[in-house]
Amino acid sequence: MSAPTPAAALAARGHRVTAVEPTAELRAHGQRLHGDAGIAWVDDALPDFASLRAAGASFDLVMATAV
Repeated sequence: MSAPTPAAALAARGHRVTAVEPTAELRAHGQRLHGDAGIAWVDDALPDFASLRAAGASFDLVMATAV
């Protein structure tokens, strides 16, 4: 068994987690692996995060992994 992703580890500790993944296949894979983790999966991308901005989202911490 592999170690949890940073998103899953943070969600398991009770944090609200939004995972941004622009590639549909990778987003679907993450949802399959961590479907019960309470992670909100969003189709968006660097550098603008246009859909998150349009939704007025704000975050206390942003982590960029596997960029």
